[in-house]
Amino acid sequence: MNKREFVLASGGALVAGGGWAAGVSDPPTVHTRLAVDGSIACWRGRVGERFEVFGAAQPAQLVLHRVDERASDPRTSQFSLLFEAAGAPPTAGLQVLRPASGGALALCLEHAGADSRGTALLRADFCQLA
Repeated sequence: MNKREFVLASGGALVAGGGWAAGVSDPPTVHTRLAVDGSIACWRGRVGERFEVFGAAQPAQLVLHRVDERASDPRTSQFSLLFEAAGAPPTAGLQVLRPASGGALALCLEHAGADSRGTALLRADFCQLA
């Protein structure tokens, strides 16, 4: 994906710490805020949702399979999102995802093996200050 495609896919606003890039005139939709506010509770509510990977060499879609909470202290929240690849998995690294509910967000994805059916899994890790 080149820079132009990346900017178009993200609507000119990449998620950075739960906020939107400066210079964006239109506020994100309610659905987009829910997808990217960063809290574990919001992501748990999205389990089963389909996400289109923008700019992949082959059309790629991911389904949020589960949200795993990690050990943390009272001042941090650590969790991982586990996605199933519907079809050919995208490459690891920064990817722009379009949720079925609308909007766009950027996540850093890592390959996480395969499930018992052979479906490729991808993971996005979060560590946030509470």
